[in-house]
Amino acid sequence: MMMKRYSVIMPALLFFCGVSFAAPATGLKADLPIDTKLFKTTADYFKAKVPKKIYRAYKDGKSPSHWSDNGLSPEACVEYKPGEETAVVYVPAAYDGSAAYGVYVHISPGAKGLSPSKDWQDLMDRMKLIYVSPNKTQNGSPCWRRVVLSMDSLATVKAHYKVNDKRVYVGGLSGGGHIGMMCQMLYPEHFQGAISHAAQSYLPSNREGDFGHFPGLSLTDAKSEVRKDRKWAVISGTKDQNYKIIIETSKAWKTAKFQYTFFDVKDMGHNNAPAEALEQALVWMGADQEPKKTGLSTLK
Repeated sequence: MMMKRYSVIMPALLFFCGVSFAAPATGLKADLPIDTKLFKTTADYFKAKVPKKIYRAYKDGKSPSHWSDNGLSPEACVEYKPGEETAVVYVPAAYDGSAAYGVYVHISPGAKGLSPSKDWQDLMDRMKLIYVSPNKTQNGSPCWRRVVLSMDSLATVKAHYKVNDKRVYVGGLSGGGHIGMMCQMLYPEHFQGAISHAAQSYLPSNREGDFGHFPGLSLTDAKSEVRKDRKWAVISGTKDQNYKIIIETSKAWKTAKFQYTFFDVKDMGHNNAPAEALEQALVWMGADQEPKKTGLSTLK
């Protein structure tokens, strides 16, 4: 039988470990199957120095209460079947495969990935960013699974679309913001910046057992390798219940000399940032321009 040939702007039928599906060319889709893993083996998710430290803290019961497991081991959080989890994806209409686009990964504190508003879609269009937000990243679910779904959704976008690795960013709302910061802390070689909406992730210190929101790590670990070169941002406003503590704890990021900025949005509550503020954060991170060829460092 004659097989039809599709251009790059048509959905391509993909096959992976027995799973087949049609990926959207452009536009909004609520249930793109996550078919591609970030790493080839389960152990690779925990192999590097910082992931290994966080993994050990979790296994030793030294993680803070918010790093929940609900009975799932870190390994079990990685080992779901390709295609059984899904993500919301938005691809600008102008994407045709001829030029590499950037990516913005957004992590929801709810069971459903965030469907981007029209303002956010327009922002993705202007900045030539593909948007992806995994489903099932709700607060209270296993944190390793939330991280893995986020990283694998990025890997899936990169498998389906032409992506500029030097224009990839991660963020999230509230508890999802903590996970966005954690994704960059664990795997900074995959991002240029992390943006937390309406939540602050507390830095560890170099005092034993003082992990902040990063179990198992010291401040030295948090600044190790390319992490010190990445950008970190928080967006909040006066109607957010976290506003005052964000103002106070921002000082620690500045004192530690991270590339950190707090974006103060008048009357913003405990919700996702308006498109204008998100754009400011992305522009500050360099998303509006092509990075220099030497821009993205890699971990050794």
